[in-house]
Order: sequence, then structure tokens, then C-alpha cells
Amino acid sequence: MYGATPFNHQHLKHRQQLCAIVKVVVASTLVAGCSGTIRNVNAVKFDGHYFAGRASKSSVDPYDFSVRIRNAAKSIAGAREAARYEATIYCIEQFGTSDIIWSIGPEDEAISLSNGSLTLAGRCDPE
Repeated sequence: MYGATPFNHQHLKHRQQLCAIVKVVVASTLVAGCSGTIRNVNAVKFDGHYFAGRASKSSVDPYDFSVRIRNAAKSIAGAREAARYEATIYCIEQFGTSDIIWSIGPEDEAISLSNGSLTLAGRCDPE
């Protein structure tokens, strides 16, 4: 093979294997970085836990909303505060106010979970 020695062929094969390993490591790192294992820098803990939740506007009146917090059993107190937080963000972003009139609020004693989620409801009060 025009001057190729077994050492050169073996060295080339070793280099190809090393390159393949590096590609796998880089790809694994990229996938891990995209898999959500890194928390959002703006994420807030409530009672020592992160909660996934969001506010949704009513189809009848955009001032009315509901807030659903998943996995609320981790901490009912934390889930209540996470719901208050999500509601406040919704009202500020939509109407420029943090005033809320709750129909089912975080202070209500008779709050129950449904499928592990806490759902509250209220109305943004722009006045």
C-alpha cells in the first residue's frame, strides 16, 4: 500500500475510534442539555419545591382566569403560593395590574387536589 506500514494503519484505526467516541460524548452532552435537566434561570421555588403551572384565560371574559399547579401534593402551601405567583404574572402581563379578586383563592381553606393538581380561579382587577 505505497509505504503504509501496519503501525500507520493501526494508528489510523485508533484515531477513527477515538473520533467516534468524542462524537458520542458531544452528542450525549447536547441531548442532556436539551432534555430539561437544567432548570429555567427564572424558576422560583415555593416551600422548597419547583412547581409547574400556568394561568389560562376564560373563553368568556379575558379578565377571568384559572391557574393549575401540577404535582401540588409535594407541598400544598408551596402550590398555593405558586398559584398566586402565576396568577399575578398573568394579570401583570395581560392588564398591567397585580390586583386579583379570587373566586377560589390561595387562602381558601376548602381547597382540594384533582389528579394531583391544584386549580384556583380569579379575576384580574384593573381598577
